[in-house]
Amino acid sequence: MWQHLIEAADRYDLPRLTLICEQELCAYINTSTVATILALAEQHHCRVLKEACLDFLKSPTNLQEVMALDGLDHLVSRCPSVLKDAIRKLNTGDSTAFAQPTFVVPKSDMHLEFLSLLESKERTDVTFQKRKQGERNDGDANVMWQQLLVAADRYGVQGLRLACERRLGSYINTNTVATILALAEQHHCRRLKEECLDFPAHLKQVMAVGGLDHLRSICPSVLIDLVAKLTALKHNR
Repeated sequence: MWQHLIEAADRYDLPRLTLICEQELCAYINTSTVATILALAEQHHCRVLKEACLDFLKSPTNLQEVMALDGLDHLVSRCPSVLKDAIRKLNTGDSTAFAQPTFVVPKSDMHLEFLSLLESKERTDVTFQKRKQGERNDGDANVMWQQLLVAADRYGVQGLRLACERRLGSYINTNTVATILALAEQHHCRRLKEECLDFPAHLKQVMAVGGLDHLRSICPSVLIDLVAKLTALKHNR
């Protein structure tokens, strides 16, 4: 209910109602809900609610539980930009316990709005509708996990980096293997790199889509590993 109400408050520019919704939603933040609430806070510019969610995710224990529940997948599909804020928060090194934020809700001027409406003798019917979220395809998710891997490596969040490696492994195909292999080489992702190098059976298709040209321009050193892998496969036949 509070989530739908905050959407309506944002749509109809009711800042006091937005703050009340933020305050109520803070009480519902836990490992099962934090991803959904964080995405909602980002989409509707709820700064205090967003900070409360990020503070909750600062705890390594909380973060691990959220990852186990695929909460990061939810953020990737709905609001990937907020993940960078989460990583920056983790990088602060502050591990203080999560605390509910303090809200100051301004005095309501709704009575003035109703008075103005009555004086104008206008009648307005308002219908609240839940906004539809756009679906992302596999290509979008692949790009989001790549961006998240870069951020996780930059801020030294090892557990998240390993999770990104596992996810990206499922997106390896003839169109993506060159890009993912270069990424794995640049960010020292040994497991992901090995998965990409195990893909040379489709080398002709990779060459057809310009994959080797991409590797040569972005990360030429990895071509040596690819040649070594192909040589080993040839000798094993």
